[in-house]
Amino acid sequence: MMMMLLLASGAFYAPAQNDNLKNNDEIRTIFSKDRKNGGYGAFSFAYGKINGKDAFISGGRGMFIFDHLFGVGFGGYGFFNDIHHYHNMNGSPAKNSLTGGYGGVVFEPIIGGKLPVHLAFPILIGVGGVAINENDWWDDVPFDESSSDTYFVFEPTAELEFNLVKFIRASATLSYRFTSEIGLPQIDPDAIEGLTVGLTLKLGKF
Repeated sequence: MMMMLLLASGAFYAPAQNDNLKNNDEIRTIFSKDRKNGGYGAFSFAYGKINGKDAFISGGRGMFIFDHLFGVGFGGYGFFNDIHHYHNMNGSPAKNSLTGGYGGVVFEPIIGGKLPVHLAFPILIGVGGVAINENDWWDDVPFDESSSDTYFVFEPTAELEFNLVKFIRASATLSYRFTSEIGLPQIDPDAIEGLTVGLTLKLGKF
């Protein structure tokens, strides 16, 4: 009797095992039903040094997330540095600062995204523009091509991320901007490059 029960259970177990092996051998695709994809919008505020002066950087990004593991999307940021600083340019004192922005495609590997505290590593690759602002914001000044330039940017970021609630995440960020050289009068060609620290708030379906 015992032998018959063992044989019967084996007969039922074998097909189930074959089904499991078959499922494991199946190719999984990005849009398959067993994956959970999502997306989010993020707002960021950061501090760093641009041209040796204190700089404020803010912006955001929109991302699509594949199975809690990898995100892809677009991001854009604007910055200004020390707008109240007086600097001697061309022999006469003038208010001047660097203002500009950059943006591009963002790739974001995510490690342990389902955990309350985890890591993410967004990488931005794109282009930007920068200009010298020698006057107050409200002054009507003719555009001068020699006081502006464009550049390429590559910015990897490390984020320590906290799942606050199901649809909100906050993270502390550390990034470094690598750029091509800029050509502005009396400005360091690598003035835009530098380390930044900041905070990011994400809202969406994770």
